[in-house]
Amino acid sequence: MSNHVCKAAIAAAAKAGIRHYLVVNISNLSNVVFGKTTAASADGRKAGYPLANGNTPTAGMDKQGVTAFLNSIIKLDPAVHAGFVHNMKFSRQMFTTERPKLEALLDAYFKSGGTQAMITVVDRGDLEKAMEEPEKYSNLIVRVGGFSARFVELSWDLQKDILNRTLY
Repeated sequence: MSNHVCKAAIAAAAKAGIRHYLVVNISNLSNVVFGKTTAASADGRKAGYPLANGNTPTAGMDKQGVTAFLNSIIKLDPAVHAGFVHNMKFSRQMFTTERPKLEALLDAYFKSGGTQAMITVVDRGDLEKAMEEPEKYSNLIVRVGGFSARFVELSWDLQKDILNRTLY
């Protein structure tokens, strides 16, 4: 679907005489806002819940693991778009005790055509604590869409969306 939309935008731009026009898929907050008024979706997302953030699976709907997620997003043709958000949330263990697995995973992803990885390293418990006691977590940084932000400065709805993203 992403490749279809990108190619349609390029074709429309050519008809209008625009030489360079590419799609960028970044959802900074609109996935949460629009999700509130969107019916349930085929991936199991309930009505009123946030939509997928950028080009990542809807929070909690990527049931087949991080390898399936990465294999899915490498199918996009990087020649037809100007960027897609690929938010990933990893536990600290993936960067410490599981680091060889993480390195192999990301190495395979980039060698297979992966273009970018927007990584947040945080545990669910830390995010929950930050929501309860924001004054103690003022330096907790997360990936939102195409940018990073202090978690405690985000709206409650956006905090919940980030909290509910799959943790690998």
